Amino acid sequence: MCKDDPSIISSIAANTAYQKMPFPDNTFDFVYSQEATVHAAELRDVYVEMCRVLKPGGVMSVGEWCMTDKFDPKNTEHLDVRRRIERGDGIANMKTVKEAISEFEFVGLDVFHMEDHALKGLQSRPWWAPLDGDTSKFPDWSDWKMVFCLKPAVWKAWKAWVWFKIKVGLYNKVDGDSTLEALNTQAQSVYGLRDGGKFGKSTAPLLPIDTVAFGWVSSILTAL
Repeated sequence: MCKDDPSIISSIAANTAYQKMPFPDNTFDFVYSQEATVHAAELRDVYVEMCRVLKPGGVMSVGEWCMTDKFDPKNTEHLDVRRRIERGDGIANMKTVKEAISEFEFVGLDVFHMEDHALKGLQSRPWWAPLDGDTSKFPDWSDWKMVFCLKPAVWKAWKAWVWFKIKVGLYNKVDGDSTLEALNTQAQSVYGLRDGGKFGKSTAPLLPIDTVAFGWVSSILTAL
C-alpha cells in the first residue's frame, strides 16, 4: 500500500513473480504476504524483494507456514510429515520458525510482533480437527458433511470407487490415473497437515502434549 499514490494498489493485481516485482525501490509504506511466500524456493529471496519495495520505516507483515522448534530433522516420522505437507501443498522447502526469523533478520528487519496461530483454540476445537474427520466437533450439518468426507475411510472408499470405474471401463485409464493421483496428492496435504498439527502418537516422548510439529506464524516487521 502506498499513501502517496493510492492508485498503485490496482497494479498489484498484475500477474508477476514475487521475487521480481515491477515496482521501484522504496515504493510502499506497508507490504504483506498471507500464506504465499511458503511456496517460494527460498524465503530469503522473497523477503529481499519485499524489503526492496518497502520504504525505510515501513511495515512488513508475513503470515507464514513453519515447522515449530519441536521439529527434529533427524526423526524420520517428523521428516515424513514435512514431506507430505510439502508435496500435498506445493512447498519446496518448509522452514522452521527459527530459520524463517533468520531470513527476516538477514534482510535488515526488526521483528516487533510474532504469534503462532496454530496454538489458538487447541482445547475447544484445534485447527486440524476438520482434517481429522472429527465430526463430533461440527454440529452444523453443512460443516459435518465436509468434515465427514475428510475421514480416512471415506477417502479410501472414493479411491476404491475410482479404481472400480477404471476396471469396468467407466473411466479411461488416463482420466482414472489422473483422478487417483489427485486423490493421493489430496491425502498427502490433508493427512500431512493433520499429523503435523496433532500431538504425536509414536513420537510422544519427542512431542510433549502441549506442542505441535507444525505451526502457522504471523509476524510483523519493520524496515530499518
